[in-house]
Amino acid sequence: QSVQLPRDPFGAGSFQADSIGTARISGTVVSDDAKPSPIRHALLSLSNGRDVSRVTASDESGGFVFENVPAGRFTLSASKGGYIPAAYGANVPGGGGTPLAITDRSETNGLKIALARGAVITGVLRDDRGKPIEGIRVWAARPGALVDERTGGVSSTLGSSSITDDRGVYRILISGQARTSSMP
Repeated sequence: QSVQLPRDPFGAGSFQADSIGTARISGTVVSDDAKPSPIRHALLSLSNGRDVSRVTASDESGGFVFENVPAGRFTLSASKGGYIPAAYGANVPGGGGTPLAITDRSETNGLKIALARGAVITGVLRDDRGKPIEGIRVWAARPGALVDERTGGVSSTLGSSSITDDRGVYRILISGQARTSSMP
């Protein structure tokens, strides 16, 4: 059974009345496979980080359109279950993207956002007596990544991090080869 998503699930009402513009942004969401394929029903978010935030879904061919966009600088991102969220212009899965500079009456077409398939790493942290450890941040990092012992920062993470729950369980969505690390 398939679910039909509306073209703009949150409606044009997600713009404030004074934020309606005349620009148009369109593109396609594809897989980052060697032979990219369209990703249908991906969730796309367009935001200027202040007063304008708009959400839409990609269609059956991975296409998306944002109409009536006001002038300004915007970030565009896409997400879908089973894939690593991505920003337009990002060089690596989960990396920072490239802001879009939009002017009145402009048409920005042919944008492409590639989503990497994700995998899940899950496990349980326990102390030396076998009791679960709660509240510890766990992340996945590229092999050879450096960990700053003082701050717990990682030089090259592969996706999200997770904080262990009351059972010591963590769950991280990643892409690529990884090793896990934790720090209290």
